[in-house]
Amino acid sequence: MIHLKNLSRISIAIIAALVLSSTSIIIANPKEDVFSQTEEKLTTIDEKEKEVLQKLFFILQDIEEMERQEEEIQKDIKTIQGQIQHLTPNIQREKISYERKKMALKEVLSIYQKRGVTSYLEILLASENLSSLVKRINIIRDLSKNTGNLLEELDEKRKILEEEKKELDDTLYTLGKKQEELLGTLIKNKKLRDDMQEYLTTLDSERSYYEGQLNQIANAWNKARTALSDSVSKFFEVLEKGDLPFEKVDIKITLGGVRASIDEITFNEIAKEYLVDKDIRFCFSKDKMLVEVPSTQFSLSGSFVIVDDYTLEFRAEEGTFYGMSLTKESIHDIFKNGHLRLNLKPVLYGGKLDKITIKEGALEISSKLPLF
Repeated sequence: MIHLKNLSRISIAIIAALVLSSTSIIIANPKEDVFSQTEEKLTTIDEKEKEVLQKLFFILQDIEEMERQEEEIQKDIKTIQGQIQHLTPNIQREKISYERKKMALKEVLSIYQKRGVTSYLEILLASENLSSLVKRINIIRDLSKNTGNLLEELDEKRKILEEEKKELDDTLYTLGKKQEELLGTLIKNKKLRDDMQEYLTTLDSERSYYEGQLNQIANAWNKARTALSDSVSKFFEVLEKGDLPFEKVDIKITLGGVRASIDEITFNEIAKEYLVDKDIRFCFSKDKMLVEVPSTQFSLSGSFVIVDDYTLEFRAEEGTFYGMSLTKESIHDIFKNGHLRLNLKPVLYGGKLDKITIKEGALEISSKLPLF
């Protein structure tokens, strides 16, 4: 029996649980035999088995998401703890400085209190001449000014100390919230694992069969997901920089603005120049773009949205892997290193994006040209 901890790392493992033999399989990349064998044998399973696999797959994706959240929260907690370690000595230094200024002011005020107004008047009246009087007035003025400066410095130190104490209190509060969030995530994760265990128990005699096959394709999902992310990263970078060969884009300039379109075939020809996995293809249909990896039956579908005056961003809405639905969290994780953004500034001629249309076999955009 495999450990529950391993279940979260083998999200797609259950997909082929009913169809793989006990033959040892080594997965190197999406084009190796494991994917073709999986595709071939999945066609033989019945609807009941598919339902079982889909339920297990959803649970495992949820477990993966909880682990991702746990990792992110742990990073946040570590960052916050670092902030606290930085703030604490700062507050201590400001506190010492504040107390010193406070003591200095106390001593000055004590001297003033002993001398009183009469003492200063006596000093002025004791002046021998006008020059001596002016000099003594300036000395008293400087003393008063220095006292005022000391008061201002003390007030400034007090404000700094209060601000840093508040920042520390806020940081400690955030830390507490993050720790609560982490606890909640751990509880959810445990429940999901318990649900997985409970569901496997209901499979009775079939349980050992499922578990016996899980390790054979333990890395399949992660391999396919990582391969897709790595393969498209360079293409995404080119798209975002606006470095595409726009001479292949059909551009029409009218009085109303710019209209540009690129057909599916041309888009894929351009993509293949930058994609690591040449098997990836992009398909345009009504209001949707489909990203497919036929060798692994990995597909994502979504639409483009306008994010600024000249940039489109692809928002994946649905995804499947060997016919099994992906959760929104799993889809989001695929794009954790960056989204597909299309920089169209070079073809807009100073205009602003106005409309995006995806139709069968083509992507069309229109923009409005500035009047002045």
